[in-house]
Amino acid sequence: VAKWELMAYIVSGFLAGVGGIAFAAVYTTVMPAQGQGFELYAIAGTVIGGTSLSGGSGSIFGTMIGVYIMSVLRAGLPSMDLQSQYQTFFTGVVVLGAVMLDMYRTKKATEVKLPVIDSEE
Repeated sequence: VAKWELMAYIVSGFLAGVGGIAFAAVYTTVMPAQGQGFELYAIAGTVIGGTSLSGGSGSIFGTMIGVYIMSVLRAGLPSMDLQSQYQTFFTGVVVLGAVMLDMYRTKKATEVKLPVIDSEE
């Protein structure tokens, strides 16, 4: 387990470095606080894509769909001339809906169905 955990950290660090280089290539300069708030979009994309917050389920394809939905929100809401507070609000509503759907799905999956016993005397 320790070997795989170490490998996960190594791969994660490498991919974070690649993402940082790609970000710097696009924006040509990088300020320390420039990526602030991106963690909301990363977590929201995975939750919207169907990854369970309680762990144990999720898919790469679902995460890609969730990140695409978040990208559409990030590009679409400013084009509607909404103020940043409303953009954050609508993003939060979408994330809250995804979390509630995940909770409902988890509850249904763990719900125990008791058999009905007819006792005729």
